[in-house]
Amino acid sequence: MHIGGQLQDVLQKADDAVKGIMERLQSSDIAKRLFPKDGGLDLSPSSLVGSVFSVSTRLLEALLVMVISGIYLAAQPEMYLHGLIQLFPPRLHAQAERAVAEIGAALRLWLLGQLLQMVVIGIITTLAVWMIGLPSPLALGLIAGIAEFVPYLGPIVASIPALLIASTQNFDAFVWTGAAYLIIHQIEGEVIAPLIQRHMILIPPALTLLGIVAVDYLFGTFAIVLAAPLVIAIFIAVKRLYIRDVLHEPTPLPRDNK
Repeated sequence: MHIGGQLQDVLQKADDAVKGIMERLQSSDIAKRLFPKDGGLDLSPSSLVGSVFSVSTRLLEALLVMVISGIYLAAQPEMYLHGLIQLFPPRLHAQAERAVAEIGAALRLWLLGQLLQMVVIGIITTLAVWMIGLPSPLALGLIAGIAEFVPYLGPIVASIPALLIASTQNFDAFVWTGAAYLIIHQIEGEVIAPLIQRHMILIPPALTLLGIVAVDYLFGTFAIVLAAPLVIAIFIAVKRLYIRDVLHEPTPLPRDNK
């Protein structure tokens, strides 16, 4: 099946799974007791499940657009960062140009590492869901690979359609799918990411998390796709302009080995 057809099949099956879950929840006596509808506010489990799927679907759509934008930004950062040099006084233009060059080198290294990580996770996920027996494994692997562009949050979003599809199969498939995504996430965090970042560029995880929270607060949820590139740009700029040029302290930078 063509990858486009598999993606449509994933969305259709996930939507059917949501409808099935909502019907079961609406007919559940326990759910009616736990989530009574008083007034005009609907806090039923069915509405919560529908909202989660709706948000995850919109996030995946925005993710694809933002990933493409992020790749353009990281591949040619000088084109977008050159205007920043004009914000500095003429006497600081040389320092600003060096900082922009450092940021550009760092973003290219990060992008290369991120693309490698996306490919590896996409392949592993495709094989995992294929072995479990889920339909459209190529589409699920593609979703997992693309979502890997967003640190921490991306893998969670990518697991939602897979778990929904698995819920339409049987309980064993649901359990194996959840376990597979959890194991893949652990392998990524403990093996794949450190191995790739060791040869590319390493950003402290706490800074990335803070960047995601800050970007989400300032610009909204969909903008978190650009959180990692922004954190890298700020991180390298501080190291070049402040630690090296102001404090005159030695600190490693991406272009040092060139």
